[in-house]
This record gives sequence, structure tokens and C-alpha cells, in this order.
Amino acid sequence: MEIKHEAEHEANELELCGVSLRIFERVGLNPTCECVRRHDEVDEVCGEDCNQPVTRMVAPLFEPEWTGSIVWPASTALSKVLSARFARLPGLVVDLGSGTGVAGLVAACLAHDESTTVILTDQKTLLPLLEYNIRANASKLQASVKSMALEWDANAAAAFLESCDTSAGVLILASDCLNGIYESNHASRLAETLHTLLTPQAHGRDTGIGRTALVSQTRRGSQAEDEFLQRCAHLELTVSQGETDEERDHRQLSGDGSEFAVDVWNITARGL
Repeated sequence: MEIKHEAEHEANELELCGVSLRIFERVGLNPTCECVRRHDEVDEVCGEDCNQPVTRMVAPLFEPEWTGSIVWPASTALSKVLSARFARLPGLVVDLGSGTGVAGLVAACLAHDESTTVILTDQKTLLPLLEYNIRANASKLQASVKSMALEWDANAAAAFLESCDTSAGVLILASDCLNGIYESNHASRLAETLHTLLTPQAHGRDTGIGRTALVSQTRRGSQAEDEFLQRCAHLELTVSQGETDEERDHRQLSGDGSEFAVDVWNITARGL
């Protein structure tokens, strides 16, 4: 992966899996003119065809607006597995905790046509960033792409599925969604959300079409990772490592050159 900062547009040019994306990071919503801008601590004129004053804000360290507005190594690892694994994507791709949208946008670029729908999901406060990155890459997207707020909760996931067409299969993506700095029960709630999305009978709809999840996770040795895997086992979700040696041993570089080990888990509901 090569990331080149392009100061003129305040975007990163990300070359990944044969796909070139323009990804904006650390941006916020201008409440005056609804333009998305980089977080900062200065007032200035927006300059995005509206000339309205804009107050830039710094996202608090480790808050969702901060952790969700950075391209993390696990998202690039997930994108590589996605590219290698799927010659054709299913009809619905859902990116959980999408953040900047990298994995979901790569999926949208790899899709054959708009018969595949990619939904980038995260907390409501991060939707402006996702929408901005969707627009920035619109000419390259082969799938139909949209963003939606989705809390990690079994009931919320069931309601979400009711609004989706799952008849042509479902692929769930999630990258670096487990971290000791997040709220205490997030790992269990992520597992429960995956269980609902992967188990048709859990919400009364069984199409007989396959469902699978690809979850990439930076190895941090945190309790959250153990809690997630234990909860998956309790919910009878099958978690396996990648299908090839390359998929099982990802080494990703961060922007400062540090190396991270990333696991990519394949998760399915047992019996499906």
C-alpha cells in the first residue's frame, strides 16, 4: 500500500488491491454550511463554493470521531483478503464500524455492477465523513453505495436487515472494531450484531443463500479480543483464520513505519 498526502485536497491517495481511492481522514462537519473539513483549531472561510465561516474542531483523542477517522492497518489487510478471496461479491455487503470507509469502498470498486449494494455503517457522528469519501470516489464505484447509522445491538441489526435485500447473499466486513479503549461491552455487542446478521432464522428470514463475515483485527492482546471470541463461541458462530498462509500472517505498516500483526477471521453461523 502506498499513501501519498495531497495537501491541495486534504486527502490521501491510497493505492490498494489495484484500486486508487481518495480518502479523507480526521474531518468534521461544518455546522454552518454542511461542508466536511479537516479537524483543526482555527476559524477560516470554508472556500467550498459557499464562503461561509467555519469553525474547525479537534476530535477528542480516542473518541469515536478520532478512532473512526483514521485509516488503520487492519482495514488495508481486510481489503487485500477481500480482493483475493472473492471473484464475485454477494448482493449485500455491510461494513460495520466503517470509519473512513476503506474496506467497504474497496468492495464497491471490486463489484461487477450495481446488483451489489454496499452499506457503510457507523455511529451517526461519522456519517458525514463516510458520505464525503463516497462522493470523492463516486466515479470508481461499481456497486450501489450508501451510508447508514447502525448501533451494535441484536435488535438494531434485525431492524436493519428488514430494510435490506438479502436474497443474493450477505458479506459482513469489520476492521479494528475491538480495542480496550472502547466501552466495556462493545466486544459482546459486536458478536451479537454479527450473529443476527449472519443467522437468517434469528430474524425470521431464511433465504438459503450464504452469509459470511470477514473481521480483521490488529493483535493488541486486549481483553476485548478474548471476550469477542468467547461470545462468538457462545452464540455458535464459527471463527476460523484465513484460508491461506498469506491470509493468516498479515504484516501491515502504519504511517510512521511501525509494523502491526493483523488477524483476519472468517466467521459464519454454524450449520449454514
